[in-house]
Amino acid sequence: MNDNLKALLTNQYKMLDELLGNINKNIFVTKPENGKWSVFENIAHLGRYNEVFLGRMQESRIAHDWRDIDCNCGSLRRS
Repeated sequence: MNDNLKALLTNQYKMLDELLGNINKNIFVTKPENGKWSVFENIAHLGRYNEVFLGRMQESRIAHDWRDIDCNCGSLRRS
């Protein structure tokens, strides 16, 4: 996996504190009246999805012997 892509996927959760740090904490756990997920539940879901996605990317890389993913055009290069 491209080092830049890996770093982005591995560390993007750290931006949440910067983006959401000044918001009242009660807003995170309060569910909307329509029964949909709270902000916290959405973030937790995305965090878990990110872990699963990274694992699948690693499995694909190993299974297909991909050296790198060219993020500029989306093409895959085989070693």
